[in-house]
Amino acid sequence: MLVQFVATPVHLLALGLYNNKQMTLTEQFRLIGSIYFNTLMIRILRFLPAFGIGGICNIELRKWSKSQIPFE
Repeated sequence: MLVQFVATPVHLLALGLYNNKQMTLTEQFRLIGSIYFNTLMIRILRFLPAFGIGGICNIELRKWSKSQIPFE
């Protein structure tokens, strides 16, 4: 999740340069600054179900399933 602090502005800049070719670099940075925090939070929060809740559930499910199968 910490990588998103660096990856988000790079991603937003690349999207802005591709989609808004008429904007200057200063305008691009101003736009990135205005949407950075919201975009960062969304990009961080999308990892929580997969690596937070999903990871814990996966560990517990594996423990349970291994206890159900007898190994000889």
